[in-house]
Amino acid sequence: MKKQSPLFFLIISIGMVMIVSSCKKDEEEDDNSDSKITIDSDWQVKYTLDGVTYNYKEGDWGTDFISGSYSRDESWVPAPDTSSVSWGSGLFSWDGVSFIDIDRGTLKYVGSFPDEDQFKSFFAPGNYPFAPDGGNGMWLRWYDDNGDMWTTYYGSGDQSGSSIKIDEIAEETGIQGYAIKVKLSFNCKVYDENGNSKTLTNGIYVGKFLHY
Repeated sequence: MKKQSPLFFLIISIGMVMIVSSCKKDEEEDDNSDSKITIDSDWQVKYTLDGVTYNYKEGDWGTDFISGSYSRDESWVPAPDTSSVSWGSGLFSWDGVSFIDIDRGTLKYVGSFPDEDQFKSFFAPGNYPFAPDGGNGMWLRWYDDNGDMWTTYYGSGDQSGSSIKIDEIAEETGIQGYAIKVKLSFNCKVYDENGNSKTLTNGIYVGKFLHY
């Protein structure tokens, strides 16, 4: 499979809008126990794969990783027809590896673009199903060290025994505008194009979804 950088994939394939900041792999395990990762923590992801725990978080600009939020698949039509939009959030590396993002979708609405209250309600704490296209649930995408993409919807898409839950949210307003910051937990299977599977466990994600 041809390796593509996350930025190329996201910009060209889904017309994203990025909130850009940098992040780095955290090597100080004492600071990364699950109990110390809260809604107030830096943008980060932590998960276990094949018995190895990985933790990536924000750092100084110019390091290996960047963070971002985007809207995708926006389809607006005049009322009384129904429009729709999905949102994503993730951590990406410059060279296409150690990449993960999570989509929440699809929000359907009539008329004007969803306001801040509707947007906040869309990320209400609770359990969500995994859905192939985001649906009314969520999906997760992950790149391995070879730059190959694994997703919760490739292959059989079987997610029996899996879970994804928004544990907590917080409202934020900055130079990029209004955003919902989430802390969520996940355990799931991801599949490559050939249907091979891997299991991500003890997953924790802290990141923002921009109201755009």
